[in-house]
Amino acid sequence: MDHWWYRNYNQRPHINIQVNQVETCKEMVINGLGYAILANLVVRPYPELVVKPLLHPSGEPITRKTWMYYHSDSMQMNIVRAFVDFIRGVDVKGV
Repeated sequence: MDHWWYRNYNQRPHINIQVNQVETCKEMVINGLGYAILANLVVRPYPELVVKPLLHPSGEPITRKTWMYYHSDSMQMNIVRAFVDFIRGVDVKGV
């Protein structure tokens, strides 16, 4: 994200508040309290927000890896197994 920022802006980002929950961040942006770099999935339901896709100079979308940790024993529960299988099959470029 830092590389993208400095390719697109001449100054450092002006950060007054940092939060550790995406929902808090999203609500602050929805209520006009600044900007955020969020996944498209988070902001898609809010067409009133101005959204700027983050792209490499080549035009490819910038992505970041996401990890999911779980106990292997929990895979014995159908709902956990279904969720893990779903996440493994998600096309992240389309999200």
